[in-house]
Amino acid sequence: MWRIYRFIRRTKNLLRWLPIIWKDEQWDHYYILELLKHKLIFTAEHTRKFGYHISSDYDADRMMLCVR
Repeated sequence: MWRIYRFIRRTKNLLRWLPIIWKDEQWDHYYILELLKHKLIFTAEHTRKFGYHISSDYDADRMMLCVR
């Protein structure tokens, strides 16, 4: 059963990242910043929603500050 959930989660993750990775070029430094920005956004959303530590909201706010 956990394999099905893992497959679904990874498929959603792939679909979420596909438009970002599709634009990536090896010679262009701009897209490494775009990749890092989206990673911070996704991590901040996850930390805010599922953060199990005391300062999870603060950490999510700091991540979004870095994105801005």
